[in-house]
Amino acid sequence: MKRLILSVVVVGLAGAVAIWLVRHNSTPAIPTQPTEEAAPAPEAETISPESPAPPTPKPSRRNSTTAQARPVAVANDAATDEITRIRQSVDQLVSPQTPFEDKYHTWIKLRDEGKINQVISELYDRATNNPAAAEYPAALGQAYLHKIAVTKDTRDYAVLGSLADRSFDSALDIDPANWDARFFKATAMSYWPAEMNKRPEVIERFTQLIQDQEAQSSQPQFAQSYYWLGETYQKSGKADYADQVWRRGVALFPNDPMLKQKLASQ
Repeated sequence: MKRLILSVVVVGLAGAVAIWLVRHNSTPAIPTQPTEEAAPAPEAETISPESPAPPTPKPSRRNSTTAQARPVAVANDAATDEITRIRQSVDQLVSPQTPFEDKYHTWIKLRDEGKINQVISELYDRATNNPAAAEYPAALGQAYLHKIAVTKDTRDYAVLGSLADRSFDSALDIDPANWDARFFKATAMSYWPAEMNKRPEVIERFTQLIQDQEAQSSQPQFAQSYYWLGETYQKSGKADYADQVWRRGVALFPNDPMLKQKLASQ
């Protein structure tokens, strides 16, 4: 029963990570490198019956060794380039200068390319080597959530969800003000079954997050806290509170389509 509940929670959380961005266009496909036209084959040399056959060249041991080493060198270069690209992507994901939406599209690109395992490994190493940096476990928690989206065996959902939750907790232990860890943890808890009575804590977490948001410079992703707090109030049977929260959100983020849609549906 416990495993089933965890699976339900984690599946819901995986959807919550992306729900506010599905209104945007999908990530553009990466253009493929144009294929070079094959060069015309050289005409075979005509050998007359009177001409002596050309001598067969003996294989050079040095040339043979070089030919064998070349594919290995190319493979090593490709692996090095791949590691560099993963590290650059992680740099972007943890940078406070990267917009929230750009981070999301980077996650989707890495996920679609099958690179989430490499990202998890890189983030895990960074979190281990930089125990005072909250951005690494916060991003690691999100990586585990994206791993769920590509995991076919539902038995792994609970394990990955638990790893994500623990990563968010680790980030908050380092920096209680880390927005990503606070937001995604609260969103995760909003999907817990009603019988587990987590909604009061979810409301408290989102309320405190909103109070802290309004005391600092506004960011576009802050609108999502109002959306999810209103959702939690509505699930709790407090439609009036939900309406107040959404109206407050629209007043601060008048261009957010999800908040406007919520008010229009009232």
